[in-house]
Parts: sequence; structure tokens; C-alpha cells
Amino acid sequence: MKLAFVIYRLYRFGGKSRNFMAIAAECARRGHDVTIVTMEADSPPPEGCALVTIPGRGWSNVGTYVHFARDIATMRRRDGFDLVISGERMPGIDVYYAGDSCFVEHAITRRSFLHRLTRRYRHFRRFEEAVCSPDSSTNIMALTPLEIETYRRHHGTPSDRFGLLPPNVTRDRQTPPERRPEERAS
Repeated sequence: MKLAFVIYRLYRFGGKSRNFMAIAAECARRGHDVTIVTMEADSPPPEGCALVTIPGRGWSNVGTYVHFARDIATMRRRDGFDLVISGERMPGIDVYYAGDSCFVEHAITRRSFLHRLTRRYRHFRRFEEAVCSPDSSTNIMALTPLEIETYRRHHGTPSDRFGLLPPNVTRDRQTPPERRPEERAS
């Protein structure tokens, strides 16, 4: 299959980027044609994956994200991707990797009501609804059962559209095993 993995910014030290790229690398390892599409990358793509950078354009961050989503839709039609997997909430994607918490939940519980009057809030809510609404066909790869419930509570997302990913902590991110008692004494 020809797969597009979409993420706004690919940072080598970003947890979401690392996890998302591990999924892309596994897809490439299994023989899929994988292209990573981003606005900005500070590291090369995983082995077996192509990297396409679409420079952000727009007068604001919101405008940049709108243009990027349109560019992804155009690219999908032009290049014939079978599946678009995104680490970002946006219209027209097939699979959303929910590496971020529910935007609406965060806006309601951690921000002032004034935040909900902004263009930024309206944009991100609309993009989240494009992914999570009952009318959408986007499947969602969630990290925790709590996140699934949060998305369902705010958007009415059918439970059959969620997949729960197993915990995936790479060795370099795990806490080292405890030292022996005689080492701790010194």
C-alpha cells in the first residue's frame, strides 16, 4: 500500500514524533511505500521512508494549518495514496494517531471561557470534529482508554472507530534498573 504519514513538525526529540515515526518505520519494514509529509523536519526520516516537506504558508498559525490540510488533500489526489495516517487532527485523513489529548477537553477544563471565542479555538475544534464526529469515517489510534472516553464524551465518536495502542516505551526512555544496595550506600 502507498501510505502518507502526516505531521506538522517532525522533531527528533518530540515524543509524539518518535512514536509516530516508529509506526511509519514498521509499515515500511513490512513492505509498504511510506512517505512522511511535514512542514518542518529536524531529522531524516526512518529507513525506508521518503520525506516530503511542504513549507508552511499563511498569515497566522491557523492559516498555515488550513493551507497544509488543503495541500495534503491535493497531494493525496495527485499521488494516489491508499491511506493517509496523521498525527494531527485535520479533515480528509483516514487514520488519526491520537498522540495529543482532546483539544476540546483541554480548552474547557484548562482555559478561560474567553479562549473559546478565539479563531484558534474555532479552527482546532472544527479540525477535531472533522476527525471525531459521528459523521466522520476516520479511525483513531488512541493511547489510553481515558482518551477514548474523553473523545466520545465531547464528540459522540462511535467506539468501533477506536483502536487502543499497546504501551510502547523504547529502552532509551525507560528508567534504568535500580542499582545494587551496596552501590546506593556510597
